[in-house]
Amino acid sequence: MPGAKLGAAAEMAVSLDVIYHLIEDDLYDRYMRDLFGAATKLVVIYSSDEERSSQWPEVRHRRFSDWVAREAPGWRLAERIDQVYPYVAGEHETSWSDFFVYLRSGDSAAH
Repeated sequence: MPGAKLGAAAEMAVSLDVIYHLIEDDLYDRYMRDLFGAATKLVVIYSSDEERSSQWPEVRHRRFSDWVAREAPGWRLAERIDQVYPYVAGEHETSWSDFFVYLRSGDSAAH
């Protein structure tokens, strides 16, 4: 709910298939702020990360990594895990999303 105060932060916050469904800029910005504000160490995002058009009105692809660099400079991309089944139009067992693991700057994580 917009404007709601989140509870206590956790070590990790996860976003799965959400970002490209946020059509409105203000909701997208609020969601991203809440997502990174909810984590103390790790943020894991499963989404597309590019600006491109979509044939579906409920999908808006965004290059969210630009938002992170600009609005959450205390976070760095620690790992990108590419999709095993990259998107192919018309094939239902594929996805345009990859995993992106962000680490709060100054923290280290074992791979």
